[in-house]
Amino acid sequence: MQDESRHTEAWLRLTDEAGGRAERDPYLDQLAEMQLGASTLEEKVFLMQVFYERLIIPRFRLIARSSKGTVLEDLCNRLTVDDGIHHGSGMAYAKVLLANAPQKTRRRLIEGANRMLPIFVQHALWRPKAREFIGQLMRDTDERRLKEDLETGVRLAQSLGLDVSDVELPH
Repeated sequence: MQDESRHTEAWLRLTDEAGGRAERDPYLDQLAEMQLGASTLEEKVFLMQVFYERLIIPRFRLIARSSKGTVLEDLCNRLTVDDGIHHGSGMAYAKVLLANAPQKTRRRLIEGANRMLPIFVQHALWRPKAREFIGQLMRDTDERRLKEDLETGVRLAQSLGLDVSDVELPH
């Protein structure tokens, strides 16, 4: 929790130095509501570790590569390290939580993933109005990255012993 608080503080400071906040991603807000509203510890850990923590790491690497020599590059490189630690620890915890979880709990995780994935796809492809044009140009690349990210999420879920054959991957 302390790491996440430091991350938030660093982002807020960088945002202020860059001229303030931009348009909010409505899909990110929906994902946050889903995460906070998850009713069981297993759901919270599963969604956080299999999807959010794991999927943010490549995005931080991409931002760092695109912002060489800047404070943003440094911040993203530090976040990559921190979130790599969080993800590794979280996956170990998820394995313990799910080792003896009943089928009902496992089914709820898959149902939660199916509710979350379409919103996650919209989030991953969303751009603020000021960058919509660039988003159009990068659509193919964004969709390829997203497909790879989702496939990784499926493999991680399988590594936790979950039958993800019912997960509906968006096209």
